Amino acid sequence: MKFGVAYTVGSEPGRPMRQGFAAAVDEVKLADELGFDNMMISSQHFEENDILPSPFVACSFIAAQTKRIRLGPGILLFPLAYNPIHVAEDGAVFDVLSDGRLNFAMGRGFRKEEFAGFGVSRKERGPRVREGTTIIRKLWSEDHVSNDGQFWKLKDVSLRPKPSQKPNPPIWISGEWEGAVRLAGEVGDGWFADPKQHINIVKRNVGAFHEEYRKSGRDPERAQIGIWREFYVSDSDEKAWAEAGEPMREEFAKYLSWEHLVDDEGNILKPDRTDMLDYLVKDRFVVGGPETVIQKLGEFKQAGITHFVAHIQFVGLATELVKKSMRILIEKVAPHV
Repeated sequence: MKFGVAYTVGSEPGRPMRQGFAAAVDEVKLADELGFDNMMISSQHFEENDILPSPFVACSFIAAQTKRIRLGPGILLFPLAYNPIHVAEDGAVFDVLSDGRLNFAMGRGFRKEEFAGFGVSRKERGPRVREGTTIIRKLWSEDHVSNDGQFWKLKDVSLRPKPSQKPNPPIWISGEWEGAVRLAGEVGDGWFADPKQHINIVKRNVGAFHEEYRKSGRDPERAQIGIWREFYVSDSDEKAWAEAGEPMREEFAKYLSWEHLVDDEGNILKPDRTDMLDYLVKDRFVVGGPETVIQKLGEFKQAGITHFVAHIQFVGLATELVKKSMRILIEKVAPHV
């Protein structure tokens, strides 16, 4: 299993976005030194707390200050009026300038406010991702690309420069429902599982991904499954929850307000279901001392997860504690998973 770090950077009380981003850069530089495999930064649009909407720009800034860690959007909300040629160009330039370190993740999006703002129908999410991913892959790996699709018409387009990674940088597609997971297997190199599903649903979806991936005819050695989870490890279970429990709980409270949390069967929870919050935090988060975290990560590994991406920065959690958690993960947990 490979390990990465994930960030959602925005403003918070007493710390504007620029300051939070500076802390993230400092932490990613440590992740680079410690040997983490990748860093992913999420994007959202029209958020009052200034969550970054341009992950390629943010990743480029970080790439210039790191040496080996792989970087990329986690995720790019592709259906929101992105053109696959522009995405392919940005990705190729990033891959060349970072010496082949792009790890590209894209997804369908879910917030009604974002789709309304961009004037895009939510019903087009899946078809846009399917067609766009196909075009991007071809632009990265082929010359003279044509497409006569529902959303984009291309005739004999040759992208320059091509990415450094051959045949193309890995393309992860996020999704929680089986249809989205099968889409990832159909057109992607990997599936990026979100943080809110019960482990049993994740296991079922791993099978669905591999079933579709086999049908695609692509190299099975390139198939990857990453999972994003809220993460914190300390010296003991008690200390971990005392240090990070409340800041992390606030993260899921925000998800609940967006109707972005589900019960163990995958049913969407309404914002008033605050009675479920403590259970979901305990069940979905990976929090505790080294032994507890090793056990939880072992479950993901047995389920077929190849990349564990730890969401490690939370509102109110000091960067010194974030760095401490990163060190424990690499030094005391990773060797046993």
